[in-house]
Amino acid sequence: MKKIYLVLAFAFALQLVFLFQGHNIWWDSSVYLGMGHYMYSLGETGIWEHVRPLVFPLMLGFFWKLGLNDVLFGYLLTMAFSLGSALLAYLICRKMFSSEAGEIAALILAFSPLFFESTFRLMTEIPSVFFALLALYFYISKKPLASGMFAGIAFLTKFPQALVIAVIGIAFCSKCMAFRISENARHFRIIRKWKEAGKFTLGALCFILPYLAFNYFMYGNPSVFADADSIIRNSGVWLFSGPAYYYLQGILKQNPLYILSIVGIYVCVRERKYALPALAIAFFAYFSYHVHKEIRFALLMMPYLAILTAVGIKRMFKQQWIFWAVLVIAAIAFASQLPEEPILGEAHDGYMKFLEGKEVTGEVLTMYPQVNLYSQKAVTPMYYMVFDKELAQKWIDYLNNPNNVQYVFTDSCNMVCHPKDDLECERKKEELMNVLREKFETAYNEKSESCEYWVFEKA
Repeated sequence: MKKIYLVLAFAFALQLVFLFQGHNIWWDSSVYLGMGHYMYSLGETGIWEHVRPLVFPLMLGFFWKLGLNDVLFGYLLTMAFSLGSALLAYLICRKMFSSEAGEIAALILAFSPLFFESTFRLMTEIPSVFFALLALYFYISKKPLASGMFAGIAFLTKFPQALVIAVIGIAFCSKCMAFRISENARHFRIIRKWKEAGKFTLGALCFILPYLAFNYFMYGNPSVFADADSIIRNSGVWLFSGPAYYYLQGILKQNPLYILSIVGIYVCVRERKYALPALAIAFFAYFSYHVHKEIRFALLMMPYLAILTAVGIKRMFKQQWIFWAVLVIAAIAFASQLPEEPILGEAHDGYMKFLEGKEVTGEVLTMYPQVNLYSQKAVTPMYYMVFDKELAQKWIDYLNNPNNVQYVFTDSCNMVCHPKDDLECERKKEELMNVLREKFETAYNEKSESCEYWVFEKA
């Protein structure tokens, strides 16, 4: 048990070191922060994207509503989720196999460079992983209602966590069927198993149904999931495509020991512990099939792979020193893979912070969501759903009709046409820029190495 304390203490100490280094606020992070502002200000400030899950923005916005620094407290919150996930990996592994395997699982997960780095990204992967692991922990603890509730919260933190609901739900139902076909099963045991499956479903639905009702009330249909999937599939997909082995390569780069998860899968199947490998395989298959690939999506499968890897290591190596050998390998992988924070430059900062301290009386349109963090009023995203000739035409029509637009933020990096639609899209993009130049004054125009930024202001 002492080794798990060592893992968590060392991880926490490293997190504190990294906490006070400079961290960029990325696209998704600025959306979640802005959505928190939007909800708690009832639409007065911030930004709104209907395709985003609500749990994490609600947490971040709560700090902002209390008058606290939501960025700093957001980092502290994700640090807690990160350490909690490592602890849950230990507890799950200890419950299913042994405490020694659990210590290795927590070590591998906590010091995977991607997992550690994501703690300071203010995105939904780490919080959703924590809730998903709680769902798995309560499943193996035979507490179906709690398992369902946390599976539902995981889903409302990041939508692909629906796989957790599906896998654990199938696991409960398969137990029902196993008792039904068993010759020695008693009728009351069959009923009890079906009750457990029902409790799991009820736990998940008690959070999901209100969310679906909210979407129906707000938008008239629950198509938020289809819209979210469409954006992922089409938004810069030619930039985020990758081969079928993309995640295999990326995960092994995090720590080569992950290859031993194959042994862990074999052990679980042999011992009829199917839920754990099913979760790892389901996430791996889903994201490998998806055209849009980003290594951060691997975070959703890494806890299960870490546990399976630890099981494989302990089945292959019985020696007491194996924990320390894993520690050395993890330390080498950690030190070699952890990237430095890029410097975005003055042109980017001037663009994002242009509205800081300025009085905003009209509408603000933006191609980049981070602008919302420096605006007194809520901003309207111009990038929905995907930049193409139709979206460009939408804003051409909007700007040509009577409106209350005061500022428009555009930049070349987020007005990129799909290669297959380049001619017509490029023509519409130029038409949009001409409308902006005609109807507004250029208040800001700077170039960086990769982007050109414009802020147009109503005269």
